[in-house]
Amino acid sequence: QLTAAIAFIGDIDTLIGAVLGPEAERTGVEVQMLSADEIAQMRHPESNATPLSFVVRNYGDETSEIDIFYAPDTQLSTVEIISVDGATGAPITDDPFKVQPLAGHFVNAMSPLHYGTYGGIWLKFLYFALGLSLSVITALGCMMWIERRKHGNEGNKSEAFYNRMGNFITGVIMGLPVAAISIFYLDKLYVGAESARLAATGSVYLGVWVLGLAYAFVRRNDYSTTRELLMLTGGLAMGIPVLNGIATGDWFISHLNAEHSVAAWVDLGMLICGATTVAAGYLSPADRKTKRRSNTKIAADPEAAAIPAE
Repeated sequence: QLTAAIAFIGDIDTLIGAVLGPEAERTGVEVQMLSADEIAQMRHPESNATPLSFVVRNYGDETSEIDIFYAPDTQLSTVEIISVDGATGAPITDDPFKVQPLAGHFVNAMSPLHYGTYGGIWLKFLYFALGLSLSVITALGCMMWIERRKHGNEGNKSEAFYNRMGNFITGVIMGLPVAAISIFYLDKLYVGAESARLAATGSVYLGVWVLGLAYAFVRRNDYSTTRELLMLTGGLAMGIPVLNGIATGDWFISHLNAEHSVAAWVDLGMLICGATTVAAGYLSPADRKTKRRSNTKIAADPEAAAIPAE
């Protein structure tokens, strides 16, 4: 829906047509369609996997097609799609997904690369650390750039201009991790209709991000803003396993040695990464450090030295 909103002005049907190809023109000749139970039994010809989902096009017409989605045989892929005739179940030989161009493989790999689902639990920890580190390093780098112009001789704008620029950049960068963590809370606390979940997710994400930006302007101290939003990010990360335990009744400690323990290790990782983030924020400077000149007395011209009293 987000892609449709951006690229196709909210037209989801046009988006589906652009991805799956245009639908064939209906001929008006009715046929008996395959049932959902029959489609569910159509295993992948190579991996023998069962369908994850399917999409029916031109239902009831002799031009009907069914796009069946299977789990991919590689971790760097989202799905594998096989198109079959809607009445007979025979594979459609001119399926464009059979021979994907290089760009198609990249598009199909975007989701695993984005969510880090192709490398196990340790890759998720690495994603968390690298993502948060990138935000902090970017914020600190922008602050250094502004400091050199505000307190050095490189800037040609007023101090108020650089102050507002610093507030804006810090709020945008450090508000981003807080907004990302807030989505986890929305997932557990959301009580609306499922059809509106995606819109609610986007609204909460952007809303929290804007609040982080507003906080930076109210705080008017880039160092303190970075420090406090970093600790807030860590605190929210530590709260995710607690919220998960309260919402589901399953506490991660009892599942660390279970057969399906990935979720439990994710919760433990959130606690560790969150605590590390809080500690990093606590140790960060709350204000600009200024170097003071030493109090060493420099001797003047020897000829001007004081003459001892006789």
